[in-house]
Amino acid sequence: LLKIINQNIHTSIRHPSANPAERYMSTLAQYMRVALFGKDHDLWYDQLADVDICMNETPHLATGLTPVTLFLGQRVNREWYQVLPNAPQLELSPAERDEGLRQAKLLTERMSLARAKRFKRLAFTNFNVGDQVWVKSLNVSSTTQRSYHKFMARYCGPYRIAKNNHNGSYLLIDENGRTKGIHHITNIKKY
Repeated sequence: LLKIINQNIHTSIRHPSANPAERYMSTLAQYMRVALFGKDHDLWYDQLADVDICMNETPHLATGLTPVTLFLGQRVNREWYQVLPNAPQLELSPAERDEGLRQAKLLTERMSLARAKRFKRLAFTNFNVGDQVWVKSLNVSSTTQRSYHKFMARYCGPYRIAKNNHNGSYLLIDENGRTKGIHHITNIKKY
């Protein structure tokens, strides 16, 4: 195959966001964090059916369409369609499907440009005293509490910046004025 294509392709191990499988697993972990909030993590398999429905029948931000619509060319059959007098046809015409794919591609390109702009802006984030921020959680799995770090919240807070140490670290306090420690800029983000 390499002789036919004559192109050597590698995926960097350092950037999992470039790997579609890793992006999918990250999305799945986000859904599971929401589904398991306040529940025992060792019962994660009970939530898979609900997570599957949410992932496949909810319009995605990147495309504006549900995966069912995008890949199968049909709308999701909602329960309320049986009650509404002007319910849409479930099958998409070829023109509707092509238009949906075109719109999805345009939206994806726009989001890619916006993401690049946002990363450029975030590269030099400075916080001021009084700003509210989230702090990255240092989650650890626990077999005794039956919880998995992948299903725990990634950030905690909000906390308020009490002091800028001018070396990339900030002193944080909670809403009651109790000190929450000094945190580096890489572990905090705007609230």
